[in-house]
Amino acid sequence: MTTYTLPGYWTIALKYCARYNFNALRYPFPLALDKLRKNLPQKIIQQLLQAKEEQVSLPFITLQDERYPKSLQHIPCAPPVLFYKGNIDCLISHQIAIVGTRKCSTMAKAITAEFASTLSNQATIVSGLAYGVDQIAHSHSLPNTIGVCGQGLGLPFQGYRNKITSEILNNGGLLLSEFHPQQPPKKWTYVQRNRTIAGLVNSLLVTEAPLRSGALISAINALNFGREVYVVPCHPYHKQGLGGLKLLCDGALFALHPSDILATAVQQQDIPLLQDLDRPRTTEELLQQSSKDVSELLQQLLQLQAQGFVYQNGPYWISTRKSKHPPRNI
Repeated sequence: MTTYTLPGYWTIALKYCARYNFNALRYPFPLALDKLRKNLPQKIIQQLLQAKEEQVSLPFITLQDERYPKSLQHIPCAPPVLFYKGNIDCLISHQIAIVGTRKCSTMAKAITAEFASTLSNQATIVSGLAYGVDQIAHSHSLPNTIGVCGQGLGLPFQGYRNKITSEILNNGGLLLSEFHPQQPPKKWTYVQRNRTIAGLVNSLLVTEAPLRSGALISAINALNFGREVYVVPCHPYHKQGLGGLKLLCDGALFALHPSDILATAVQQQDIPLLQDLDRPRTTEELLQQSSKDVSELLQQLLQLQAQGFVYQNGPYWISTRKSKHPPRNI
C-alpha cells in the first residue's frame, strides 16, 4: 500500500487546528514559526519543533501547496492539511456549494437536481455528503463535484455515504477531508466540515433548510467570509424552508433559476480584484496583494462599487451580497 510522509509540524497543526490559527504555515517554516510564536502557547511551539514525521495512507495538500484553494487559504483558522481521494483537479474550477436539509421535500429534491445539473456545466458543485439535499446535489453534478467529509478518509463510510462516495470516486469527482485519516465522525467534525464548505466556495446555494440545520451553519459562515449566499424561496408556512427565509431576511440573494447564480459567477471570474476580496479587506491590504498604485486601485474599487460588486463598511472593502445589513465580524 502506498504511504505518504507528513512532516512533523503538520501533524501538530492537525492536532490543534480546531482551537488555534495555523494560517502562518502557508509561509516557509522558519518565517511561519516567527509568526506563530506570537499567537501560540509555548508548549505547542515546542511540539512543532520536536514533532516527528508520520506515514499516512492518503495523499494530501497543505497550506504551502500551490494546489491548496486560495479561497480557503485566507479564512481564519484555515485547515492546515487537506487529505483527498479522487481527482484533485476539481479544485481548479469555479466552485458553488449546494446545501440543505436531510429531510427534504419532493419539490426540494427536484429543485436541487435541476440547479446541480445546470450549474455543474460551468462550475464544480461542493456539498457535505449528507442524506437529502447534499446527496442529490452530488449525484446530479457528476463528475464535477467535491464531497467535503466530516471524518477521516482512511475510515470506511457507513450506509448511504458509502454509496455516494463510491459514486463520486468512480465518476471522476473528489473527496476532501481536513481531518486525520483515522479521525471518526463526531458532532464537532461536522460543524468544522460545514465551515470548510463555506470557505472553499465562491457562492453557496440553500435549496431547503429548517431553522435548525447544518446547512444554515454553512450559509452563515459563507456570509461571514464574504461569499454570495443564495436561497430558493419557499412558502412561509413550509417549516422545512424557514431557515432559508431567515437567510433572505439577513441579506442572502434570491435564486429562482440557475442563471441567477451563473450570471454573477461569470462576471466575477474575470475580475482579479474580486478574487482578492475573499474576505473583508482594507485598502492597505489590497495594495499589498496588487501591483497597482493607490490611485489606480481606488479607481477600480469605486468602479466595482458603482457596478454593485463591492461596498465599503468602515475601512473594509467587501464583496457585495446586496445585503441590507452590515457584515458580521469574522
